[in-house]
Amino acid sequence: MIAQKPIKSRDLADEFGVSLRTIQNDIRDIRYYLKENNIQLYSKPSVGFWVEVEDEQKNEILDFLLKDKDYSEKYIREEYMLYRILNYGESFTIQDFADELYVSSTTVYRSLNIVEGWLSKYNLKLNRKKGSGVRQIGDEKDIRYALASCILEKKSDYMIDNHCIKDKDKVIDRLNYVTRCLDNITEGDIKQIIFIMNRTLDTYGMLLIDSKYYNILINLVINVSRIRKRKYVAFKQNKKIDLYNTKEHEIAIYILNQIEKQFSLDYIEDEIYYLLLILIGNRIDFSS
Repeated sequence: MIAQKPIKSRDLADEFGVSLRTIQNDIRDIRYYLKENNIQLYSKPSVGFWVEVEDEQKNEILDFLLKDKDYSEKYIREEYMLYRILNYGESFTIQDFADELYVSSTTVYRSLNIVEGWLSKYNLKLNRKKGSGVRQIGDEKDIRYALASCILEKKSDYMIDNHCIKDKDKVIDRLNYVTRCLDNITEGDIKQIIFIMNRTLDTYGMLLIDSKYYNILINLVINVSRIRKRKYVAFKQNKKIDLYNTKEHEIAIYILNQIEKQFSLDYIEDEIYYLLLILIGNRIDFSS
C-alpha cells in the first residue's frame, strides 16, 4: 500500500523473513480483503504486486492492516492454525506457522497437538512427514462438518435467539466473523446467500427458528467456499437413502440452482443429496 512501485513476492519474503509460500497465502487473504473494499490488487509476473487507490481510502485500509495482531493467547493461535488447515488443504511446515504466528517451533508443536485432537472428533487426521510438512487428510463431508461446527461454536458467542429472523442487516452483523473463518468468502457473498435463503423461505413457506436458520445458512456459505476450490462431496450409491420424493429434495435443487446462477458454480448430484440431508436434519416446518 505504501510502496511507490510494484513489489515482488521474493522481496516481501526477504523483508519479513518468511517463506514464499507464506507470502503467497497472505497475498491471497489480502486480495479478498481489498476486493471487499472495491480495491483491485494488480499483479504481473516478473514485475510484482501493486494497488491503485485514492489516498483517503488507502489510509483507512492502512489503519486496519497495521493494527497489532496478538497471537500470544493460546486459543487464538489454535483457532488460526485450525482455519488455515481446514481452508487450504495443503502442506504446512512447522516453520511456516512459527513465522506467521511469531512464536517458537516448540509452541507450534504444542498448539498443533491440540488442533489434531480437535480434528480427530470429525474423523480428520494430520499427516506429519519430515521434510514435507503437515497436511490434513480426510473426507470432504467431514471437513465441511468440522468447519460448520467450528463456525457455529463461534456463533454461540454472539447470539442464539429461538425466533424466526429474516432481517438481512441483522444477519450480516451476526455473521461478520465468517469472512475471517473462510478464506474466499466476502461480506458481499454472504449477502447474496442470505437473499437466496430468504427467497427460498418465502417461496416454500418454510418456518425456521433462529438456530436452524443459521445452521442452514452457514452450511450454504461453506458450500460456496468449498465448491470454489472444486472440493466436492461424494457418496457411495449403496449408502444413499431414498429421499428424492421429499419436499426437502425439491428445495435443495431450488437453492443450488440459485447459487449456481449467482456464483457461476457447477454442482454435481451428490451436492444436492448433501444439502438434502442438511435440510432434513434441521426438521423444517412449513406454513399451510
